[in-house]
Amino acid sequence: MSAFLRLLIPLFLVAGCAGKAQDSTGVGNPGLSQTEQALYDDGDESRKASEIASALMSVPHLALTEPKQVDTPDGAAAVGEFGRLAFTPKECVTTTRAANVVTFTFTNCGYKLGYSKVNGALEATYSPGPSAGSATIKVVSKKPFSLETFNKDLSPITIDLSLTVDAKVQFLATGKRVDWNGTYTATGPSFTLTHEPAFTSIRTAPTADAETCTTLDGRSITTFPARSVSTTVTAYRRCGPSTACPEPGGKVSFDGGGGRTITIEFLGGRNTRVTLPDRTFETDRLLKCSG
Repeated sequence: MSAFLRLLIPLFLVAGCAGKAQDSTGVGNPGLSQTEQALYDDGDESRKASEIASALMSVPHLALTEPKQVDTPDGAAAVGEFGRLAFTPKECVTTTRAANVVTFTFTNCGYKLGYSKVNGALEATYSPGPSAGSATIKVVSKKPFSLETFNKDLSPITIDLSLTVDAKVQFLATGKRVDWNGTYTATGPSFTLTHEPAFTSIRTAPTADAETCTTLDGRSITTFPARSVSTTVTAYRRCGPSTACPEPGGKVSFDGGGGRTITIEFLGGRNTRVTLPDRTFETDRLLKCSG
């Protein structure tokens, strides 16, 4: 799931775009007012939090690929242990299992999050789902749990986090659906935030006539010490490799309250439509994707 979350929010917004700019910052994203730039920055922090939370949450269900694997909670847990293979080197993650409970322990693990090290333990409890071919998984981080990364000045920093997630895995005729929600709190040298995501992801299995496609819908609220931003993802869909551009029709919106909003609609390829409170424009310079 994390691979396509990375495309939801652009790294370079409205570079060289047309449209008026009020109180332009002169740095960062040309064409944005200071208020819009601040909302974009908050939205980007929300994106990073969702990416980390979804990546960690996905570890216990990565290896679950077919309905028979979730016939029993103990069986689901036995297969779920193999989610550790997503990390490099694979030896950096060890697992212990007691019936339907698996503990994943990370020691200086690299992962595709832009973080150099992941340290700590996640406990995953597997339970029966509400219907055949489904399971529920509760994921809880154990203190201490930390991520090491770099700040904007490229200085190394350590982020302490806590994570609690409830997920339901449901196998469909054409793929796998995951509904998840939870709370993620991150504390760094000069910041703290609380992130509450609630998303539904559906990944279809490839066929002779169609590539694998992933869709995402949902909403998150990210709270900083004196402000918050709500992020809504609607009908996001990507087919093919993780670097592929989104299919047309999806959109992501940021709402910082007080009329502060940014909406990005995906038009196909790298083309997008950006709507701000007082103007709308189209651009093909928004997304870092191919196809």
